[in-house]
Amino acid sequence: MLEWLKTNATKARETLTTEVAKFKNRTFMEAVANACALISAADGEIKSEEKMKMTGFINNSPELKVFNLNDVIKVFSDACGKFEFDFQIGQAEALKAISKVKARTAKHGSWCVWPAPSAPPTVTSMIKRKRHAA
Repeated sequence: MLEWLKTNATKARETLTTEVAKFKNRTFMEAVANACALISAADGEIKSEEKMKMTGFINNSPELKVFNLNDVIKVFSDACGKFEFDFQIGQAEALKAISKVKARTAKHGSWCVWPAPSAPPTVTSMIKRKRHAA
């Protein structure tokens, strides 16, 4: 069991690294930063700890280190500002940024292969978990 998990996790990471390299562009980075802001704002409040987690997430992920951290922080901060101004505006703008990548993946194929049998968490499922935890 442990060997299966280790093998599939390695395969998923390799695939993700390859696929992220294909999408190493501003559109993908904006989608990642907006998804982080959307999840952070799910309970109606964006705390400084959540901002630090987002920075750590970008710094510690080999797949996401390809992005300039200052650019990611600026996009994340802009997205958070929209949520702080009005949650619905922030949500609409974040989903718009995320949908740009979704539209591109529909055209060019999936960017992430998740190992069976579980599926990757969706933004919606992460928001629901955060709201329940609050």
